[in-house]
Amino acid sequence: MYKFRGSVILPFPNKTARWAYGCYFEAGGKSYIIPDDADVADDGYGNETLEGFVEVHPASVGMLIGTKDKKRTEGFPNGQSIYKGDIVSASIYFNEEPQILEIKYVGTAFVIDYEDTESDTVLLSEFMGSVEVIGNTTDDPELLEKEN
Repeated sequence: MYKFRGSVILPFPNKTARWAYGCYFEAGGKSYIIPDDADVADDGYGNETLEGFVEVHPASVGMLIGTKDKKRTEGFPNGQSIYKGDIVSASIYFNEEPQILEIKYVGTAFVIDYEDTESDTVLLSEFMGSVEVIGNTTDDPELLEKEN
């Protein structure tokens, strides 16, 4: 099963989003995450209903790519999970200064826009070992603006 995250739709006065993690689905033109701790309950008429799913901003939804970054902290002793839509600091070449780049999903692969290559994208696997998550496109879009 694939795991996703999405920014919960709530009236936030600040810019930092609250995130939901779990399965993703769309219904009635809206996007939802079913958290891992969602419950199935009886509606009182003998029908089972799903409780605990949350509506999320469609543009914020990102799939877990199945790997972690190089950063080791107390909060992430094995590295931070990487999702589509994360903003990372990475370099593909050994002595190159890291660049600020966005994780994208193109076709059937996770890639990083990398304008120094012929195709302008590089498979994320080419960067592994040098990738560090520094933000995401929902909470920190200004990180990408600084680079352009």
